[in-house]
Amino acid sequence: MDYEYIKQAIAQLETTTNQLKDWVETVPPERAKIHRVREMQAAIREALASLEAAIAPPNLEHLPPDVLERAEASGIPLGDIEVQVAIASHDLSQVMGILTEIENRAESIRRPREYFLVRLPDMPVERLGSRLPVYTAADFQQSKEPPTKEFRDRLKAKYGLDRLTGKSPRSRSTLFEKIKQAKQTLERPETPDPRSDKIETSPTVEAHNWELDEDIPF
Repeated sequence: MDYEYIKQAIAQLETTTNQLKDWVETVPPERAKIHRVREMQAAIREALASLEAAIAPPNLEHLPPDVLERAEASGIPLGDIEVQVAIASHDLSQVMGILTEIENRAESIRRPREYFLVRLPDMPVERLGSRLPVYTAADFQQSKEPPTKEFRDRLKAKYGLDRLTGKSPRSRSTLFEKIKQAKQTLERPETPDPRSDKIETSPTVEAHNWELDEDIPF
């Protein structure tokens, strides 16, 4: 546990307590301002943040540099202990979400720090990065031995091969069998029909008939 944060909390609470005593003793109730009470509340929240930091010291080193730059550009004081504790205790996607919201509404947000602290817990936690499966070169390396059935089933499940083809292996083999049968039927020689009374005329007969026609005078 870091006692430095506890010492900061004690000092902050003592200062706030003394200010409250002086205010109550010197300012009549009818002249009291609400914004002064709000300032005391903010000081107490900062002291509580220091106590939280003593339990779990905040670390912002895991944040990408571009996120830190966006926070500073949006007016978020990263050196503020309350801001540090809030960032460290929330998901990165929540931090990025609130920064995007502040950037989109920059013209209407007068106090970015307070807006950041109030809205950060309400931001949804989202999955960052690509939603597609990540493939490496190891996925495409061929094995010297034939793959087992279990290995093929894992590949089908991983890459969704059954959904891509839309047909089961049994239906594909049935289609191949039908194609083979049709090919055999086309290659099979045709048998002449014995019931047919069509008599084919040989070339010799045709030539002979032509010679007879030459002797006919008309």
